[in-house]
Amino acid sequence: MKSTKLIVILTLGLLLAAGCVEDIERGENMPPRVWFERSPAESSVVFSNAAEFEWRASDWDDDLGMGASYVKLDTVGAGEDSWERVYDNIFQILDLPDSTYNFRVRIVDPREAETIITRNFTVRFDPHWPVVDSLIAPPAKAQKQDFTANYVIYAHDVAPSGLTGEDDPETLPWPDARAASPPESLKFWVRMVGPGCFDNEEFDFAYGATYDPGGDSPLGAYFTYSVSIPGAQCSGKYTFRAKVMDRAGNVTPEIVASFEVPK
Repeated sequence: MKSTKLIVILTLGLLLAAGCVEDIERGENMPPRVWFERSPAESSVVFSNAAEFEWRASDWDDDLGMGASYVKLDTVGAGEDSWERVYDNIFQILDLPDSTYNFRVRIVDPREAETIITRNFTVRFDPHWPVVDSLIAPPAKAQKQDFTANYVIYAHDVAPSGLTGEDDPETLPWPDARAASPPESLKFWVRMVGPGCFDNEEFDFAYGATYDPGGDSPLGAYFTYSVSIPGAQCSGKYTFRAKVMDRAGNVTPEIVASFEVPK
């Protein structure tokens, strides 16, 4: 009697299992489950010019061994790249310039259900502040009259290039210096300080404009600042101060130029 009950239970179990398999085969194809095992933290800043990613995937209703894996790296603000087929679950990216990125992994199962995961991160590898090429400023002695003081700062960024031996990465123009900030990303801070009868001015970091000096010189950025000087009524020393900041947050020492209005 016990053996008969056991046979009946086993038979029912097999029938139920067969029914589940049939339901799975006829049911909707479930997309794979995908997750990062190793990568930069979401929205993190990476102080390196390289990043490594490792991911895992599972799919309870299909054989992922017959599927496909793709990756791509999009630079935020510069458009999307195309998908690259990969055959491993580890992917390393080298020589990244300073920017913000979205790294994406796309897993497609044999029945074309897919899952995409994304990891956002920012590279700030550049350890060098920009180079100030020149400063156009009024002469050190001014006349006792009202006038407009005009200043123009020219600058470009430098960064490690990965070159070895006798090569000097400091002399490489952008973008050969791989982590150097492009000129349009340089920002300028200015401050004008005068005698007590002058209202001091200060402007926070703002973008400049780009310029091409031609020849072998690197592309750069410039910033123009003009200020009205009440020289007829307000004599004394006027001091212009400025700084330049690259995309990595490196800031130059203060650029200083002064002139004096005689009494």
